[in-house]
Amino acid sequence: MKIGSFVSVVLLVASCIGGDAFSSARSSAEELAYADFDYKSYARHTGQSERAFSKKQFWTQFKSDTNLHTAPNTWFHPDQFQEFFPLEGNPTPYQVYVSFYAQGDGVRQHQDGETEEIISLTTHGDRINTAWLAIESALRQVRKAHQVILWLYEGDYKKLFHDRRHLFESAYLHPGLKALGRRGLSIRFTDTNYKVATKLLPCYEAFPNSFITTIDDDRTYDDQMTQAYHDQYALNPGCIVSAHVRAYVSFPHGGGINYLAQDVVYPEGSQPQPGPYGPCNPHYGPPIFGIFEGFSGVQYFPGALGKHVIKDFKPLFNLLTPCADDVWYQAHAILTGTKCVGLPQEIGDAIFNPKEIDGTQESGLFRRHLDANSYMADKAFWFYNLFPRLGIPFNPFVLCDACRRQVPMVGPHETFPAPKTHKGTECHMCLNNDQKTVLVLGAGGYGNIGDELYPAVIKHYLKSNFEVFCAPDTVRVSTDGHFMELNDKRDDLAFDALVVGGGGILKNLGRSALRYHIERALQRRKPVIFTSVGIQTTLKNPTPSDVRVLLGGGSSGSVALSPVRIASTSSSSSMAAELSFTHPASFIPEGELTTLDFLEQASLIFARTPMDARLLQGALAPEAASRVRYYPDLGYLAPSVLSIEPERRRKYITLIPTGSVHTGQELVRARIKALLTEHNAKLLVMNWGGPKDPALLNFDPDRDLVALAKEHFPGAKVYYGGSISSSLKDLRYRHKKVIESDLTPKKALEKIAKSYHVITGRLHGAIIPHAMGVPYTVMDFSHKLTAQQNVVSDTEHATMSLTHLAHYLERGGPALRPAPLWDDPHRNHMILRVAGLSGLPIPVIQEYDNAAIHDYLAFGIRPTQDPHMQARLGAHIPIPPHPDTWDEDMRNAMIVEVSQAQKHSAHEISRIQSLSNEALFHLMTLKDGHGGDLSGPLTHFFDHKGTSLKDSSTWKDGDRDARINDAHEMDAHLPIDFIQAMDNVTIYKFLAFGIHPLGAYS
Repeated sequence: MKIGSFVSVVLLVASCIGGDAFSSARSSAEELAYADFDYKSYARHTGQSERAFSKKQFWTQFKSDTNLHTAPNTWFHPDQFQEFFPLEGNPTPYQVYVSFYAQGDGVRQHQDGETEEIISLTTHGDRINTAWLAIESALRQVRKAHQVILWLYEGDYKKLFHDRRHLFESAYLHPGLKALGRRGLSIRFTDTNYKVATKLLPCYEAFPNSFITTIDDDRTYDDQMTQAYHDQYALNPGCIVSAHVRAYVSFPHGGGINYLAQDVVYPEGSQPQPGPYGPCNPHYGPPIFGIFEGFSGVQYFPGALGKHVIKDFKPLFNLLTPCADDVWYQAHAILTGTKCVGLPQEIGDAIFNPKEIDGTQESGLFRRHLDANSYMADKAFWFYNLFPRLGIPFNPFVLCDACRRQVPMVGPHETFPAPKTHKGTECHMCLNNDQKTVLVLGAGGYGNIGDELYPAVIKHYLKSNFEVFCAPDTVRVSTDGHFMELNDKRDDLAFDALVVGGGGILKNLGRSALRYHIERALQRRKPVIFTSVGIQTTLKNPTPSDVRVLLGGGSSGSVALSPVRIASTSSSSSMAAELSFTHPASFIPEGELTTLDFLEQASLIFARTPMDARLLQGALAPEAASRVRYYPDLGYLAPSVLSIEPERRRKYITLIPTGSVHTGQELVRARIKALLTEHNAKLLVMNWGGPKDPALLNFDPDRDLVALAKEHFPGAKVYYGGSISSSLKDLRYRHKKVIESDLTPKKALEKIAKSYHVITGRLHGAIIPHAMGVPYTVMDFSHKLTAQQNVVSDTEHATMSLTHLAHYLERGGPALRPAPLWDDPHRNHMILRVAGLSGLPIPVIQEYDNAAIHDYLAFGIRPTQDPHMQARLGAHIPIPPHPDTWDEDMRNAMIVEVSQAQKHSAHEISRIQSLSNEALFHLMTLKDGHGGDLSGPLTHFFDHKGTSLKDSSTWKDGDRDARINDAHEMDAHLPIDFIQAMDNVTIYKFLAFGIHPLGAYS
């Protein structure tokens, strides 16, 4: 920007003034500058005693000082001021300082019949110390406004500025704002805390008949802005005007607004022009319902946003768009029927991206929550029913791409849900800080000891990160966590993930309530995870083909996937043998989903034995098979969760009977007698799952296996067990007689801890003694028990299933495309993500297969933790601690390591010593990936821009944008949007060392 001839004359006169003629010949601008001159600050800055000279003498010295870094005050920095408001030539600090005071009025007088024009902004916190620069640019506009108003929230400044009549004389008001008050700045206060919307809403309310142009307090604006907006409005009356307006773009499949993928729409008649901020895909057309971005300045005409923009603010702003006032304005513009228009490209590109003021972005919301705008737009547009007006399809069941929690969508006639009491870490994208809710469905609640262990273990390991609800798979769960029947009219509990297990998937998936929950989860795109599940069949040695038939898929593939239903007959374990010989189509109603279809739509399947994992992987489609993993049954964790350890002094031989293992069998009796004699022990008989229906008395006495054991061994100690949970009893068995249990899961494990040996026909009757190191004998040869015999008990391995499950839900694992479906561009994008998260060199990551890359992103499993990967790649790459933690010895060691890793060129040790810690750190991480040879990266560093690069951790937004442009210049084949998706470290490595984002060596 150029200052006028008046200022040049003032500066010329001022520069000629001598000390003796000081008081009489001082110009008006110089008088103001002298009045604000902080000679004590200047004295400290120049290292002189403030008592040695008077203010006048210091002022004279300042006038003659040619040091461009000499600041006359703590708040006015001539070099910074020159950056935003440059003077011609090579002015001294004195000339720059006086030029600030030489400016004329920044506002114009209002004339009768003229619509008032206002420039409005707000500030908060520390930004009040730099906001004067933004206001200076508002006062320097070629087309002057009638008012320039800085709005402050009363609650923040009430104590500081209690005397509003003499506000510009207050000692607490920043000197820059005081100076601007002489040129036309007004400061007003609002009783309502409009937060980020304070720059517009109080002004919109106080001046309903005025044109209002809003600006931000962290930027300086081109002096042609208001003139350009005025001219464009004359061509498009009734439109909001901004430098650029952008068309709303939606995600595929009705996913809502993609706020960061908009295309600029220029006015008709614009001609494409090259420019630093020009979009890749410009469009030309009439005004649109679109995005106008407040940081670049926006002009609103009277009534542009209707009345509800203020009326709805208090009840709805924090619920819909708490960090995005732009989205709030856009929603109300569409609601009012107001379209927006941008400037012609040659003008708009110059105005669109005003300069940022250094040190203001740390407290800014624009960058920090930019990714959240999509979700806030979704919420606001859904609430006001604006999607039909935009012609964009929308599915209200939106999951956050970062945290995978559901973004709450509330329609105009619906009630906002009460906030959850359990708070977690706030997501940077959807701004949700509610703890994720996990609904766990299993066969628990009916007194089966083995089934009762699952919820206890899952809650123990997940409760610190999630709100966990456990329920039987035969009931629904209400919003307050109570059990209810399938036909209940109450609403269901909202959950973020559904965990099913453990148990036999054939048997459990036949239950209608479980099908109801899985259907509900799939319809709402929530992850469904099966854990500790196995194939439940009477076949002794099933094959993958057998399992596919058992699961309802037949020999030629599964049935149609719509509607979401499953036939209970196809999932019944009682029909398993029959189904292995009969095509299941005769049992499955046409169009209903089978168990196989449900499993193929699951996000994860944790099989409880290696054999079950192999069978499922062979039975499912390849994409679904990649989601099957083996982890030992969660029952292995029960002893540690319940704090039970095997005792030294033991006294029992324990029998856990089932329909196939009981004392009615001669072989079982013989084994018991031999063990009793060998250990001189007492027989203990425990019912772990009930004779027929363990909750009721009306079972068949002939099936009372505990009573049968008592007949054969009269001295045996017996425990019936079999009591249902109190919640289930109150719901379903309130009017029936129920056996009260004399056996709890903890008590059952305590008895095993006192046992010499366990004889069992139950799965957990084998798992628990296995985990505790108690000898046991399995006298059942069904698939689930024979498969379990191949498992080596490993508590840590069992723990990993829930550790990885937690990582998967927290890291957005369900949002990852399955590894078998990745194409080359998608794989490259995943490689960049791993590099940014792990610090591993890209060439090393390229050695990993898709599954290893997926597992790192989904579960936090570093690829080199995989023993098979270690064997293929060699030893783990030694990465030094983060450079911020280095002491002098560590830095010297890194210098030696880097200087020695050169095979084809020589760099003096002094040049290596000049490297920053970050550069040394990245070179060390690259060393092994380049065979120990750093000659190439070092040559690139010293021959290109490496030595001039700031450390990537110190980049501000302007630095990052410049580096993105540099990277695009280095390789024009890399699209700008692709580079923008990289983190700072990846861009730094590319520019500094030639490490290409896709691994090629530059």
